[in-house]
Amino acid sequence: MAFSVREALSFGWREFKKNPWFLALFTLAFLFVTALFGGMGDKNPSFIGQFVSTLISLFSTLTFARIGLSALKGKHFSWKEVFEIDWSMFGIYILASILFMITYVVGFVFLIIPGIIAIVRLSFFGFFVTEGEPSPVRALQRSWALTRNHFWRLLGFGLILGLVDIAGLLALGVGVLVTTPVTMLALAYAYDRLKTA
Repeated sequence: MAFSVREALSFGWREFKKNPWFLALFTLAFLFVTALFGGMGDKNPSFIGQFVSTLISLFSTLTFARIGLSALKGKHFSWKEVFEIDWSMFGIYILASILFMITYVVGFVFLIIPGIIAIVRLSFFGFFVTEGEPSPVRALQRSWALTRNHFWRLLGFGLILGLVDIAGLLALGVGVLVTTPVTMLALAYAYDRLKTA
C-alpha cells in the first residue's frame, strides 16, 4: 500500500499546526486577491480581470506544491519564499496546466469517464514541475506513470479531500483557511509516498 488517506490527512494537519498563521493567512490572501480580480459579484467580469485571477490561482496552487514539498523535507515556508521562485518554472507550470485542462475537457466531452480518469491520473504534474521537470508534456507523462495502478485509491482520496474542503466552507467559510492547506499538504504527502513506493 503506497499510502493511506488517514496518514496523508494526519500529515497535513500536523504540518499545518507547525505553521498555522502563515498557511491560513496565505490561503486568505490568495482567495481574496483571486476573487477581487475575478470580479466577484460582477455580472460581467472583465476578461483581463479573469485572466489575472487565473494567473493568481495558478501561482497559488504552485506555491502550495512548493510548501508541501518543503514540509516533507522538514522545512517551514515563509512569506519571503513565496516570491523567491524561478519564474521560468511558473511558465512551465502554466503551459502544463493548459495541457491538463485541454486533456480533461476533451475527456469529459467523450462520455465524462475519460475526463475523470485524466484528472486523477494527471493531478501530480505540478509537483514534478516544482522539482525541476523542464517539459510541460513530460510533467504530465510522469504524473500518468506515477499513478498507474493507483486510480481507484486516488479517486477515493480526491473525493475525501473534496469533502474536507466542503466542510471548511460550511464552517462559516473560514474553515477553508485550515482545510485548504491541510488538503494540499496531504496531496504532497501522497505524491511523495507514491514516488518512494
